[in-house]
Parts: sequence; structure tokens; C-alpha cells
Amino acid sequence: MPHHFTQELWRDIPGYEDAYQVSNFGHIASLARLVYHKDGRIRKFPGKTIQPLIDKKGYEYVNLYTDGRQRHYAIHRLVLMAWLGEPQPWQEACHNDGNPRNNHKDNLRWDTRKNNHADKKRHGTHRQGESHHNSRLKEFQIRSIRADTRPCKIIAKDFSISFQYVCRIKLRQAWDHI
Repeated sequence: MPHHFTQELWRDIPGYEDAYQVSNFGHIASLARLVYHKDGRIRKFPGKTIQPLIDKKGYEYVNLYTDGRQRHYAIHRLVLMAWLGEPQPWQEACHNDGNPRNNHKDNLRWDTRKNNHADKKRHGTHRQGESHHNSRLKEFQIRSIRADTRPCKIIAKDFSISFQYVCRIKLRQAWDHI
């Protein structure tokens, strides 16, 4: 059933049962509550929907507070934990449509890292080569390394990369997409 025909339902966020809830649409709300401080002060918090923040990869997250401590949570993980339960150690959160901001319950699942990466390739969201956030090389440099006939140790020194990485580039185990 399409999302716009379903009713928004709310569940407690595990570990924050008296303070926060998450909806099947991926919205987060703080609950109205009284907070008792160590010095005897009491502060009243009204319930409200929390505006998500966006990380550098485009995923929505929120900061939740308990016992005076703040913790950072990806919203897709909160949705999955509330609606499907805790993941197994080998599972990670996956977006079925590849959109990191679509945190509707029906768009999320726990799955293996291998299947999550296969999804990213299928969606065209897999970052590789120059677009990868850790990339230190450009495509023209990769082509230059592959064409270079000098020993790999010398090439590695010229590009300030490891000898092993040069070997992986030449064998097309790294940068295999070009």
C-alpha cells in the first residue's frame, strides 16, 4: 500500500521509552515530561516533533538526551529498532529505494553488508573512484599508474601511496570501474 494511504503510527524508541517516539513515517517526537535536576530543580518539557539534521552522506539524524547525556542516532536505525527490533551483529540498515532521507518503515530493512552494497550499486549511490570521500587519487593518476612500467615501489613513492595499493591498481582489484 502506498505510504500516503497509511496512517502515521507511533512507537517508543528503545532505551528512551518515557522521552521519545518514532513513527512509521520516520518522524521523531519528544514526549511531554518533567526532568528532575540533581540540584532539585524541575524543568517541564513540552512534547514536540523534532526536526531532523542531515549528515554529510545525506542521512537524517537526531540527537536524543537522557540523564544529561546527548547521543547521535540515524533515524533509519531508530525506525527499524522500534518497528522490527534490534539487528543481529551482522546486519545493517538498508534503504530499499536508495534514498537516504526516505525513512518510512516500509522502505527499510535489516540486511547484510554485502546486500546493502549490492543495493547501492543497483541504485547508483555507491561512491567509488574520485567521488569516494577517502579518495586521494584522480582517474588520470590511475591511468598513469597503470601505464607506468617502472617498479611498483618507485611508483608508490611518487604518488605517496603504498606499494600494495599500486599492485591492486595495476591488477584492477582497486579502481576496477575504469
